Amino acid sequence: RAAGPQTLVAVRALHRLLQQKSLLPKRRRTSKQHLYCASMDAVTRGVLRCKFEQTDAGADEAVEMAIADFYSFILRLDASFDHELE
Repeated sequence: RAAGPQTLVAVRALHRLLQQKSLLPKRRRTSKQHLYCASMDAVTRGVLRCKFEQTDAGADEAVEMAIADFYSFILRLDASFDHELE
């Protein structure tokens, strides 16, 4: 458990790392991997399970929006990966 602001920073950091391609999804079918790869199953499961202490309604809503934005990005990332395989 963490406070809302810390959770917000962590979720946004993961989002930015993936968006900037500093952290890439681990791809099973590729022989050459980026230095920093992560299993998207583990990352998304971790974000889904995150818990934070509700302290301020506005800050809590910001955390919930950051989580929603993160999952929206993951879905687009997954769809683009599927498109690459075709």
